[in-house]
Amino acid sequence: MKAIAADRLDGFDAYGVVEVPLPMPGERELRIKVQAVGIGYVDALIARGGYQVKPSLPHIPGVEVAGTISALGPDVEGWAVGDRVATMTVAGLADEVLATAAVCRRIPPGVGFAEAAALPLNHLTALHGLADRGQLQPGEILLVFGAAGGVGQAAIAVGKRMGATVIAVASTPQKREFALAMGADDAIDTKPDGWRDRLRAIAHERRRFGYRRLGIMLSREGIVMNHKKLLRLYREEGLRVRRRGGRKRAMGTRAPMALPQGANQRWSLDFVSDALACGRRFRILAVVDDFTRECLALVVDTSLSGARVARELDAIIAVRGKPLTIVSDNGTELTSMAILRWSQDSGIEWHYIAPGKPQQNGFVESFNGRLRDECLNETLFASLSHARSVLNAWRHDYNNVRPHSGIGGLTPATAGRLAPPVSHGHHENPGLQL
Repeated sequence: MKAIAADRLDGFDAYGVVEVPLPMPGERELRIKVQAVGIGYVDALIARGGYQVKPSLPHIPGVEVAGTISALGPDVEGWAVGDRVATMTVAGLADEVLATAAVCRRIPPGVGFAEAAALPLNHLTALHGLADRGQLQPGEILLVFGAAGGVGQAAIAVGKRMGATVIAVASTPQKREFALAMGADDAIDTKPDGWRDRLRAIAHERRRFGYRRLGIMLSREGIVMNHKKLLRLYREEGLRVRRRGGRKRAMGTRAPMALPQGANQRWSLDFVSDALACGRRFRILAVVDDFTRECLALVVDTSLSGARVARELDAIIAVRGKPLTIVSDNGTELTSMAILRWSQDSGIEWHYIAPGKPQQNGFVESFNGRLRDECLNETLFASLSHARSVLNAWRHDYNNVRPHSGIGGLTPATAGRLAPPVSHGHHENPGLQL
């Protein structure tokens, strides 16, 4: 007999007509004279070697088969030669094929072989998903994505049969018209105009944002899509952020650290360095609230002494109130007499991380990375006043616009407004002693 087979998995072009032996039915098997075969997505995957289970070669495609029984194996009851059947098997694209009697179904009168071969895989998938897994009830609304595809068409038919209101989602007018003709109650577009344009526009403005953060920005404008579609559009538009290289850092044991439970419980501060266009170096004092992730200050100058740090902290406290604790490294400015005296006078606990362990000050270190990646590396500063202006604008954007993944996509300012009030009923803190 003849079959269509391939000796390599290189797409459908590798398949051709070959002669194969006529199969003989075994125990509880039927031999079916094939009249129609369903070739679908799974067959296409197998043909190009993309399916997770690799078939033996030579490979004959075809899983869904309809035809008439030509021979019966031993112990087969309830079937006769000539009966019209539909089944799921393997190697169906041949003149005749074997199938287990238990998985064969009789084709009702009035149903053609082609229709019967198209039913098993798609319709059983739809029926299992809607009836067994989704437990669809009459009167419920069923949203069918990919409504013009095989499983989508089956889901429309099964959903209507189960008494649901079916809304089809498809990408072109032709597909939506087809879904309506298949029985859908309504059809909507899956690709509203402007989604790609808006994604590109935001990515151009926020060149260091990945697709998740861009998705949060889009959702604020009412553009919501699942993460797989968002990632596909992100990749198709070539928006992937190139990871900047950096020097290798030694990895040490992380010291456990109690997390703050409210705003103003713990501040972290650190210094960041950069240079003007003329090559002159300057420093930035960054102060961060560890709970809300708010940037409380970005102080820019060529020199920042301990006394200057104390004055800047006083300015923040005048607006925001005192923190319970401040965390920093062991830099000379932060271990100076000015800071020790300020800590004792203010009664604020000052915690120094272990030397060589910046991970113990992880909140501000993470902030420093965002600051450098999204602002400092993106801007050429002409002067100190220019740097102050740019950093002030970036701080406002960081606090009020930029979604922060560490606080569920909220902005730090929003997290600050939602934060529980800080309790000052802790143990009396004498501060650092001179």
